[in-house]
Amino acid sequence: MSTRALAEFAAAIRFESLPPEVVAKAKTSIRDFLGVALYVSRNTPWGKTVAEFAIKQGFGASAATVIGFGKKTVPARAALANGTFGLGFEFEDFHPWAGMHPGSFVVPAALATAEVERASGKALISAVVAGHEVAPRVRMASNKTRDGEGLMVRGLYPQAIFGSFGAAASAGIILGLDAERMAIAFGLAGEQAGGTMQSHKEGAWSRRMHSGHAAERGVSAAFLAAEGFLGPKQIFDGEQNIYKALALRAHDPAKLTYALGKHWAMMDIGYKSYSCAIGFHSAIDILLELKREIGFRAEDVEKVTVHKPGTTPIHLRTDFPTIIAAQYSAPFCIATAILKGRVTPRDFTTDALRDEELTRFAREVVEIVPDAAMELQREEERKASPDTLVLQKNPGRIILRLRDGRVFERRRDYPTGRPTQPMTHAQLLDKFMGLATTVLAYSRAEEIWRVCGDLERVEDCSTLMDLLYPDTQ
Repeated sequence: MSTRALAEFAAAIRFESLPPEVVAKAKTSIRDFLGVALYVSRNTPWGKTVAEFAIKQGFGASAATVIGFGKKTVPARAALANGTFGLGFEFEDFHPWAGMHPGSFVVPAALATAEVERASGKALISAVVAGHEVAPRVRMASNKTRDGEGLMVRGLYPQAIFGSFGAAASAGIILGLDAERMAIAFGLAGEQAGGTMQSHKEGAWSRRMHSGHAAERGVSAAFLAAEGFLGPKQIFDGEQNIYKALALRAHDPAKLTYALGKHWAMMDIGYKSYSCAIGFHSAIDILLELKREIGFRAEDVEKVTVHKPGTTPIHLRTDFPTIIAAQYSAPFCIATAILKGRVTPRDFTTDALRDEELTRFAREVVEIVPDAAMELQREEERKASPDTLVLQKNPGRIILRLRDGRVFERRRDYPTGRPTQPMTHAQLLDKFMGLATTVLAYSRAEEIWRVCGDLERVEDCSTLMDLLYPDTQ
């Protein structure tokens, strides 16, 4: 049974058996998550609102920290708030062959559980790895709907639906669940699965909350299983499994257990270098590279044409009513890269949405071309056999026409941050410090970075959590 096999593997993960490179990657994911979470917690209205909600809903409980505020609540509500922070500004991690952002739900679930259980840094690392091994496999085992549509086209958001299984695994490791209880935790997580794409379309704050919900549900599922509450034990392969419930074509059980312990999904994680939808990153890389090489300015550009696969209406929109709409709009993000020479959180503000020069450039100068050949190649990669879980390309092709008659054309298959094109240590540090120091003193942010680097030496994870808010509170 694939559910049982995945549960057995996850429940058996221990720090001592993890390869050093997997441990190092887990630490990087924790650092990346914390930088984004700190920024969102204090610099966005949705971050502040969900934090206030989570703290109030704790009704005085002093168990798990809400990042950025130092106040505590019950573990599930802390996971809700911190997970919302993690997905809160399109600047999170990503898993290329699963198309999801595991760190944004796995890490907050692990942190909330580790703090209340006073778990060690080694246990935290093991929990983070377990969640990253489970969630991508559960997602990759899914198929298109019976009418041939992808989940997101149908209106279902895989991040929210499948993320809770990874969160349950991470919390379950901290709680010491055996294989039987881990399978039940998966089942209880599946009972709560849900999440739609309507918030993407409307630009609603709840788009940011999908990882929060996944983390919250996973934590609740693990704690229920630990208490002996019974749930389905065959959520992935029973007669009424999660895939059937989603009206999907027959799922691929081989991917649920693909190369467990041999191919570490943790190692496939990448980290965003731009705070927008990942599908534009290769094109942005090319444009910033050309700006450095030839020094062109926005006023020099006659037309910029971007070829990309997987283009949906939300990627083509040239009206920008919300920050989310702008972050998912290829014209807006490409225009931002050309006009500002960067694509960072500070470039997505209500003022930017009203910037006439920027919005006019996005509408009139940027052209987005859905590339059928690129999409066909990606579809072939998706159909790869169970023995080959490929890191799908994320290609972009740019044709830049300048007013002086020069034309530059380039293609890039993997953007900066991709596992095949990783960010350097310096780039990761710059990203973290740039985000964290909007909330914390520089020295405190440096201390968090150092503690995460030596996490296996931490005896009680509450010492890390005590660093995750301004020391003036």
